[in-house]
Amino acid sequence: MIETFLGTVTGTDKEKKTLTVRASYAAQYYVNEDSILEKEFVMDEEDITFDISQARFAGCGPQGCTKEQDIKTGDHVRVAYAMKGNMFIAHAVLKIGKR
Repeated sequence: MIETFLGTVTGTDKEKKTLTVRASYAAQYYVNEDSILEKEFVMDEEDITFDISQARFAGCGPQGCTKEQDIKTGDHVRVAYAMKGNMFIAHAVLKIGKR
């Protein structure tokens, strides 16, 4: 299962390698032999802090492709993550245009 959040960055901590996102939409994807099944749901705009220490960053715009240092408060992102205990561990962060 792959879980994702779509939302707006509300904070970053470069030293702790964390990214806080105010999530407005989330989805769970289940892969089986024939297809990908998706379950979507809307969040109550809660802030989620992700460990981004091992995350990949993606998304390209006029200034080039995204790196960790390019993510800032107010950016719109989709975060693919997994839960480890009570921690949200980001695998990928995609910087996207405003919807």
